[in-house]
Amino acid sequence: QEVPNLDERVRPGEKSGEVFAMPLDEWKGRTMDALDEAERSLDEVDNAWTTIVSRREKLENGIKLLVQNRMDPADEWLRCEATFEQWVPAMQEAFVAGSELGRTDPVSALAGPLGEGERMVSEAGRLLGLVFRFRQENWGALEDGEKSLDARGRATVWVDCGLADLSVTCEDIAIEGSSSGVDDEIGNLESALSIFAGRVTASAILAEQAELEGGPAIKSARAAVERGRRELALALGLKDDQILIEGGRNPSTYLEEARLQFDGALAALDLGEAGSAEGFLNEVAALVFRALDLLNESRRSYSEYPEASEGLWKRRGELEDLVKKATRKVEEMRKRYAPSALFLGSGG
Repeated sequence: QEVPNLDERVRPGEKSGEVFAMPLDEWKGRTMDALDEAERSLDEVDNAWTTIVSRREKLENGIKLLVQNRMDPADEWLRCEATFEQWVPAMQEAFVAGSELGRTDPVSALAGPLGEGERMVSEAGRLLGLVFRFRQENWGALEDGEKSLDARGRATVWVDCGLADLSVTCEDIAIEGSSSGVDDEIGNLESALSIFAGRVTASAILAEQAELEGGPAIKSARAAVERGRRELALALGLKDDQILIEGGRNPSTYLEEARLQFDGALAALDLGEAGSAEGFLNEVAALVFRALDLLNESRRSYSEYPEASEGLWKRRGELEDLVKKATRKVEEMRKRYAPSALFLGSGG
């Protein structure tokens, strides 16, 4: 029998004596990798068998706790009904499926349905906890703020609409959470709840400020301007409508603008736009200050008028004397130094 030529079986880059060296090394490496992977798999299986019971019980207890924390049916807002009507059933389904699969394949059960159930319980617990804390920390302030706004004749429908929108967001999160993670959505809801509570509180404070400061300040300033205008007009022998009317220096113009800004503040409060209302009220204060400052400036000018007028007349007289002296001096110099021919016909 003919002996095969081993050189014909040599792989590219190998010598004749090393034909089986590389395959053996590769086999050894793959074998070791396979053993390592098998060891990891066995550890994973062993860990799964060890923990699946406790994790299964923890998931079951978590679902029960969520059910126990169901909102009072009497609560009108933020009840998270979808959590109990859709999300909890999805958790229960994951629990059942994971329990069945865990009897034969605990690794897949923990990575699949039981793990998904744990995710849902965790996120649902976070959502309900957020709502409970919001109710505990802000509910009283929301009711007080709404009562304060209502007592001052401000619209409060935006409060109910805001709570309704937040309630819808809670329901949407619960519905979405039954199929995918909603961690980011819960974070956004937390921020929205905080902003809403701040809007109600700020609006109540600004409504009180508008009632006690903004409106009275305009009324008081208008009375002061009218009184000051009469006083100045009488002292100057003018009619009331002939004083303090210059463009850009008429206090009444600023007070009319203040009234428009004040009306804007009230309209913003009726919409729950606390930031805009605050800006309007700040502008009201600035305009009222400007109007009163113009009035006070006019009063100061009038009180200083006699002294200033006397000073002006005195300086005018001094200037007239200087002109007369200068004229005489020029005339003397003209007669003394200039040739007489220059003054023919000049009366000199």
